[in-house]
Amino acid sequence: MEKTIKTAVFTIVSLNYGAFAKTLMESLSAAHPEWERHVLFVDRCEDPASIGGELFTATTVEQLPLPKMREFLFRYGIMELNTAAKPYMFAHLRRQGYDRVVYIDPDILVIDRLVDVERLLDEGAAAVVTPHLTAPLDDGLEPSELDIMRAGSYNLGFLALGSLPASDAFIKWWEDKLEYGAVSDPARGLFTDQKWVDMAPGMFGGFAVLRDPGYNVAYWNLPHRPVTREDGVWLSDGRPLRFFHFSGFDPQNPQPFSKHQNRLTLDTIGEARELALEYARRVLGHGLAEFRKRKYAFGSFSDGTPIPNALRVLYREDADVRFQAGEDPFDAGSYFVHGEAGSLPTILRGLWLEHQHLQRAFPDPLGSSRRAFYHWFAEAGGVEVGVPEAYILPVRRALGVLRADGPQYKPSIWARGLVFIHKKATGGKLGAARLRQYQKVTGPIAFMQLGFEQFRGSRWAKKVGLDLPTTARLDPLQAASSHSNAGGIPLVSARHRTVRFSGLYAEPGQDAWWVGRQARFVTNRVTSTRIRLQGIHHGDLHQRAHGKPELSISIGFNDEPRSSVTVWPGRFDVTVELELLPETWPATLHVLPEASCIPKDLGLGEDTRRLSVQLSDVSIGETSIFNAVRQSTGGKDPTQAVQGVNVIGYARSEHGVGQSLRQFTGALDATAIPNVVIDFNNNNNSRVQDRSLEHRIVTDAVHGINVFHINADQMPEAEMHLPSHLFSRYNIGFWHWELPDMLEEHLAGFNTLNEVWVPTGFVQEAIAKRSPIPVVRMPHAIHFTVSPDASRARFSLPEDKFLFLMMYDFSSYQERKNPQAALDAFDQAFSKDNGKVALVIKTQNAQFHNADVAALRDRLGGRKDVIWINETLSRQEVYDLQSVCDALVSLHRSEGYGLGPAEAMFLGKPVIATNWSGNTEFMRPQNSLPVNYTLVKIQKDLGVYKAGQTWAEADVGHAASLMRQIVEDEGLRARISAEARRTMVEEYSPAVIGQRISARLEHIQRMQAK
Repeated sequence: MEKTIKTAVFTIVSLNYGAFAKTLMESLSAAHPEWERHVLFVDRCEDPASIGGELFTATTVEQLPLPKMREFLFRYGIMELNTAAKPYMFAHLRRQGYDRVVYIDPDILVIDRLVDVERLLDEGAAAVVTPHLTAPLDDGLEPSELDIMRAGSYNLGFLALGSLPASDAFIKWWEDKLEYGAVSDPARGLFTDQKWVDMAPGMFGGFAVLRDPGYNVAYWNLPHRPVTREDGVWLSDGRPLRFFHFSGFDPQNPQPFSKHQNRLTLDTIGEARELALEYARRVLGHGLAEFRKRKYAFGSFSDGTPIPNALRVLYREDADVRFQAGEDPFDAGSYFVHGEAGSLPTILRGLWLEHQHLQRAFPDPLGSSRRAFYHWFAEAGGVEVGVPEAYILPVRRALGVLRADGPQYKPSIWARGLVFIHKKATGGKLGAARLRQYQKVTGPIAFMQLGFEQFRGSRWAKKVGLDLPTTARLDPLQAASSHSNAGGIPLVSARHRTVRFSGLYAEPGQDAWWVGRQARFVTNRVTSTRIRLQGIHHGDLHQRAHGKPELSISIGFNDEPRSSVTVWPGRFDVTVELELLPETWPATLHVLPEASCIPKDLGLGEDTRRLSVQLSDVSIGETSIFNAVRQSTGGKDPTQAVQGVNVIGYARSEHGVGQSLRQFTGALDATAIPNVVIDFNNNNNSRVQDRSLEHRIVTDAVHGINVFHINADQMPEAEMHLPSHLFSRYNIGFWHWELPDMLEEHLAGFNTLNEVWVPTGFVQEAIAKRSPIPVVRMPHAIHFTVSPDASRARFSLPEDKFLFLMMYDFSSYQERKNPQAALDAFDQAFSKDNGKVALVIKTQNAQFHNADVAALRDRLGGRKDVIWINETLSRQEVYDLQSVCDALVSLHRSEGYGLGPAEAMFLGKPVIATNWSGNTEFMRPQNSLPVNYTLVKIQKDLGVYKAGQTWAEADVGHAASLMRQIVEDEGLRARISAEARRTMVEEYSPAVIGQRISARLEHIQRMQAK
């Protein structure tokens, strides 16, 4: 029996083109009822299926596996994005099992069966394309042959692909090209998806060029293909008309025929006029007016601000802008409206890149052309290029500053004399701030005042007691020289403003920056409510202005209630707990000093800025969201290398804390941070046969920073047994804890430490509640390799079953690990004689927990669908065991981190685990299967876990459902696995975590230097 060929036909639209898509699909249902019809919506809508009903199957662009989805959607405008998605939709339909896939533009009307397309594919074509032109076009009108050549030889309003290897190879190549290259820039040889296909016939065999005049008739070839109608049949140049392409045709204004040309009108296209008007009636009948009202989902930032195309151009072209925009550029509206790129406001930088006529008109936008460029944009250009008012206002404000500061007087002879003397003395150098000082000298009294003021700033004045008060000597930023540029006009704002912070005066080379009335810091989601401010308060200045030396600062997010803290003269380092965190993110943290002043008004120089306090660092929890030194140096201390680290802990131990230490050294190595290891093994019952760090173990400290991979309860033990001189360094404890509250008896662990590092936000919250020192989140680095010969046979595991893995250490408390819940879920999910699924339980340290071992043995009772591996394996053996199982399940009541789930995800294994505590640091619905839970109180003391504390009880029924689902749904398994692997590789690699460690060590180094 001959195989039935399965064909899909699709188009791509945003919602404003919905009426065109419905008209096309209606014509296809008549011409090719056997083809399955699809529409890809490059947009968002609540119920896309309702638009077409039975007429077509709807898919939205966010359902396609686009690379770096949010960046992809942002970098292209609406037309470019509709074309960029095309190869991905081809691949999507191919994965659904279609032998042939045909793309047709939405503004096409199919009039008759595409028999020649089917014939060419039957004859073995890998692809069928139609050329724009099959005859010369040299009448001097538009488009010309040169215009067509720039756009591409083949019109990609139609493309049919067969099922040959060359077809799939072309799709993959085209996907790669359109990830970044689907731009409309003919001057650079690019025109969306279309121009790339000029190369395809030469690169991939089997491309058939369909020259029949009945296919793809449009404004560009209509002069060669007169359309007529005979006996009710439409013809093109005497051949049956198969489909007409109404490119650029507006059904609400049909007279121009196409907006892309000046060759034809509705009145000069002959009998095609009747066809065009019939097409217009159909499109209008499908609700064109209503569809055109639909707002494009990807046309605005998350805050509703429209996105001009110039910003998409800037985002594509400028790597620094992409960095500033963050992971989701749609959330970076504040940066694109108020920020700067390449020393220009972002919008002006984008417009200059996008429009060649602006490059010609303003050839030096950072220098001599800057003023004119700003004026053009503020007065007419914004409207001329269609930029929303939100982007124009900041530039107008900058022009206002310019006008206010501009020269509006004739300098006195005294001022001219001072300028002359200054230039003679300095070789012609005269800063703008100094010039302003001289310009205000209008007579001998002002001259004497200036001289006395400058004398008070000299070392001679200090000797005779006439110097300025120390704390009032602000050394203020020279406003013009620091905030102006070669063109003499300020940037958008005199204050430093980025996507992360605004309201501070940039002071390069200073370790603290002045705040004006308030500072604002934009940040993504945080879980900590602890805010730390470091800086300098000039009490004498505040005393002079407001009659008191202390300063109150209120702090809070958005409109949430503010908390207050008081700072006193000198350097300060204060913390405050916020009452509430906002519900929506990103959010803005406001730092609002109660008062400010203008130094000039107090008789302190010519600084007219309004100043309040200087900030050197602002942190939320362990995350620094502003650091003055880092801003000045790009995050690097140019004078010093990162200090080395002494890593102290259970270097040879085969348990979780020992593995934490080994992972930490891997992150140090990945970023070339010098380190040695000091082994400590007191009170440890686990096997100590891991020799992977043997080559770097020493007996005494070498470097200036210690990191103790020893938990809080064992730190007093370490103090007793390690040499006392070892603690004379900067000491960091790397701690784990599994419950929301730290125990009173563990507080002694802080005694010798300067700060604590923890692997998750969960642990950070628990310890920060009781900590007298900083608590820094520093995730574990996950990376390892599997043995080439890893196999199920090596662990006596069945080859023909889906294997769930559950792992725990009896010494980590069976009640917390909760293996009974995993067994209950397994029993609910699968019958004991199912023959297809088994549960592997891996335990260690059973010899110290006889009662727990007996309880587990009784529960298993010789079952064949549960395999118990009760031995201590080497780390490599654990990795190999994880690699040969299919999924991991952990229905723990609490985890400080969750090493097993993290390692399984690194291997690309689906993880089913309680959706609470430390593992939620890396587990998300997209990369794992989180299990519902209920928080409960611990009823009795269980070792270090005390009655009355809180942990989670996993929903066994939900876990059982997820276990069945992951076994039965291969597609879900593949998606979860791929995303799990991506998360761990991209976010938790040794290189990524090593950079985080390096940044913190640099911060410590700078603080020590002070």
